[in-house]
Amino acid sequence: MNADLMLVDQQWTWRQNQAPGAVVVRTSYLDNPWLPEVLQVEADYLEATDPKGFLHIWGGQCQSATEGAIYAEELKAAPNPPDTFSHVHAR
Repeated sequence: MNADLMLVDQQWTWRQNQAPGAVVVRTSYLDNPWLPEVLQVEADYLEATDPKGFLHIWGGQCQSATEGAIYAEELKAAPNPPDTFSHVHAR
């Protein structure tokens, strides 16, 4: 699973609270013996031209900000604030 944003609760639930006896293996496209060359070329191109996109699409990592966010880079550089807005409850 590579959810769009790190704040997605289910992403952390699956990684942190694994079922008893579960076997969890981190794997990637590199482990696929039948990966066609065209996809390897596509992955290599994306890694060279958009490393963050590569990590999300091919590396299975969450995006740290939404595409086009105005202050995305500034937010990434800022110290981690308290976890104030990760859970907003509807009324």
